[in-house]
Amino acid sequence: DQRRLIERLLVRAGISVAMAGTSRGATELFSQKRPKVILCDYDLPDGNGAKICAEVRASPDMAGTHFLLMSANERGVLVPEALDAGADDYLHIPVARDELLARVRIGLRMWAMHEQLRRAATTDGLTGLANHDHFHRMLVAEFSRSRRYGRPMSLIMVDLDFFKAINDTFGHPTGNAALQAVAKLLRDGVRECDILGRLGGEEFAVML
Repeated sequence: DQRRLIERLLVRAGISVAMAGTSRGATELFSQKRPKVILCDYDLPDGNGAKICAEVRASPDMAGTHFLLMSANERGVLVPEALDAGADDYLHIPVARDELLARVRIGLRMWAMHEQLRRAATTDGLTGLANHDHFHRMLVAEFSRSRRYGRPMSLIMVDLDFFKAINDTFGHPTGNAALQAVAKLLRDGVRECDILGRLGGEEFAVML
């Protein structure tokens, strides 16, 4: 009943919701979706929310997920355990509807900020392609996968000839526009599963 009430409240606020009633159900749910915010009761039929939180924090795929642990226990009793498990926030049941919505919206904002930072750390700011470090990490992973399963992979290296002349003649803004145009051509010419990267300057790479 409590889950249904919370679902109704969040859906009315325009928030997409998926529900699970057990620890096992939550694990299965997380394997299918990458939630932005998890609202979890401490007391579950087959475990407790702190263990669910520790499981989430151990998953690199959910590093930015905001975890809200709820409990009807006396306020403050479980807070240290919740924070030690990696919870971002703690709510005491019963919780006011306005407070619940506010805490979930804070979680959504925190998730968005984490995503912005993650993209900034892995993406070339000019072209939107993978930056050198991120492309190299993906290349190592894909090469290992290729060797393990015996599947072919190819790597295309792209270098623009006489690019310095564009900057010298027309200026760096024009050179930047040229790099962005090349990135778009590459993006339009590969499959969705292929990986594009800007290695630096006028050098690009495509992992097939």
